Amino acid sequence: MPRLTSAQYLQQRKQLRADWFEDDAYAFGHLTGLEQADLHQYFAPTETMNDDEALRHRSKMNESFPSLPQKAGRAYQSARLFLGGRPAPQPAPNRAERRHVPKKSRRVVVGMIRRPKVDAHKLVRVLVELAAADLKEWDEKHKTG
Repeated sequence: MPRLTSAQYLQQRKQLRADWFEDDAYAFGHLTGLEQADLHQYFAPTETMNDDEALRHRSKMNESFPSLPQKAGRAYQSARLFLGGRPAPQPAPNRAERRHVPKKSRRVVVGMIRRPKVDAHKLVRVLVELAAADLKEWDEKHKTG
């Protein structure tokens, strides 16, 4: 497999940043959590860096994690199909063309978007909300009256 040039690295990083910030991480949502982690670690698409800083980051990752470029390259290849935004929505079929779809054949697909760092503020907020809900439930169960 040919080695990734600096220009190719910067172009791929630019595409991943566009996906993350402009397309709501659409391509990331089609990858596994480990593939997303590899892309975040190698390309740092959520970090604001100029080209020189990005290339220094790449060099540091190459030295620190020798297998990361290959893993990130594979993840990028998987994401390539989805980069460039969501496909255009298909027009709804006419009423006469609609067919009943049995409930057993319906399915819901849930994906995940892995953030590069834990958002401590959001985590604390969720924990406080859970604690408040538990406290309210406990108070209702143990009302004296």
